[in-house]
Amino acid sequence: MATVEHSVLTGSALHEPKGIAAAAANKVYVSDGVGSGSWTTITNPFGSGLLHVRDEKTAGTDPQSLTAGAVVNTRQLNTVKTNEITGASLASNQITLTAGTYHIQAWAPIYLSPQDTSYSSKIYLYNTSTAANILVGRAVTAGCGVAVVGTTGTVFIYNQSDCRVEGRFTLAGTSVLELRQYVNQATTGGKAYSVGSLAEVYSEVMIWKIS
Repeated sequence: MATVEHSVLTGSALHEPKGIAAAAANKVYVSDGVGSGSWTTITNPFGSGLLHVRDEKTAGTDPQSLTAGAVVNTRQLNTVKTNEITGASLASNQITLTAGTYHIQAWAPIYLSPQDTSYSSKIYLYNTSTAANILVGRAVTAGCGVAVVGTTGTVFIYNQSDCRVEGRFTLAGTSVLELRQYVNQATTGGKAYSVGSLAEVYSEVMIWKIS
């Protein structure tokens, strides 16, 4: 049998990866670091494994009021839009997750009335099972005031913003979580206002299970 250099092989003469004959469709060969490997399905954690919950109310319904200066303002969460995580659930504004590593993106509104000159607010993910903060979002700070335009009288300037928290976290065991919000001073209920059309959506949480 003639000796042929591997570099000159073409077409059907090229070698297939180890175990290709028995490998299922749509799998890739992953090395194990000790001289071998296996055919494995590579999954995108952001393509599945999502828990999406929110505070959703009927058209024209305002959100909850928030207590100024109180660290513990648990945001309302009442609607499950998507749940692809085994063992995950929502009840009484609390999210239950099993042990694992997760990534979260969450938002909650804050509204400033003309009577307030400035405010600061932030949201954070809290683990009630361990009595500890998991992730704290950056502060949102803004001002509000009034303006007088000619003879038309006083024109009020309102301000509404979204607080946000995002990041990866790991739970050692099944845990009950809350989305909480801090507000530094009195606002008009510390809340946003409804639009009066379609569903009203306020706080929103999206969590993906990474592993």
